[in-house]
Amino acid sequence: AHLAQAVELLAGLRWHFWIRGRYAEAVQWFREADALIEACSPADQTRLLNGYAITLLHASRLDDAMHFARRAAACAEVSGLAWEHAYALAVQTWLAVMDGREAEAEATAAHAVRASKHLNQPLMEGFCRLCIAYSHVYALRHEQAMLAMGELMEMFERANDRHMRIFATMCLG
Repeated sequence: AHLAQAVELLAGLRWHFWIRGRYAEAVQWFREADALIEACSPADQTRLLNGYAITLLHASRLDDAMHFARRAAACAEVSGLAWEHAYALAVQTWLAVMDGREAEAEATAAHAVRASKHLNQPLMEGFCRLCIAYSHVYALRHEQAMLAMGELMEMFERANDRHMRIFATMCLG
């Protein structure tokens, strides 16, 4: 019973940490949860590994983040968690963009968008597209970046996600 409660607590906190920008605290929580992650089912591992991956991305530990995002994607496939699979692929895309591996990012993004379209959730599709839109930002392709961010603003508006719409608006600015 305690394992299930710990998984739910940490899985829920992954969004709190991200939205609130509490990355240092998140790293500490996930570091202490290594044994918990290993003791979980593939489905629970997926959720926790995705949380760990995004936490490490924000902590600029890109290699470690990629390791956990790849593990999350593999666990998601095994457990049939389509949303978590799309998310893990989106994080991998973001990491490849940040590391300057644009061809890898585009291939992973295409896979992530395909996976997210089956979910019929504009939020996840938008998140997947946001990651690849950053390749235009980093490569200083201003027109493409502005077009991509404008489309994302509309997508997040349709998803009724104010947080991500504001984020896309800031990127457009």
